[in-house]
Amino acid sequence: MRFTIAPQIQTEILDRLLELNHARYKEELDKGLHTPEAKRRRAAARKTKARAAARSPQHATEGFADDGLFPDPDALF
Repeated sequence: MRFTIAPQIQTEILDRLLELNHARYKEELDKGLHTPEAKRRRAAARKTKARAAARSPQHATEGFADDGLFPDPDALF
């Protein structure tokens, strides 16, 4: 089912979301989440996480259940 929203309503929704986004960003600024120091900490955390993931690669199909969709590798047919 597809719904259509009148253009005036779309504009009102987007205006409200933008206002909410600005308010949340201001709260984050007040908490100090957008300082250069905070950005460096987040970047360092991302690098650490990426390095850990690279060191312990997991097999792509590990834990994958195909429910019989594909035959076993040892099956003849």
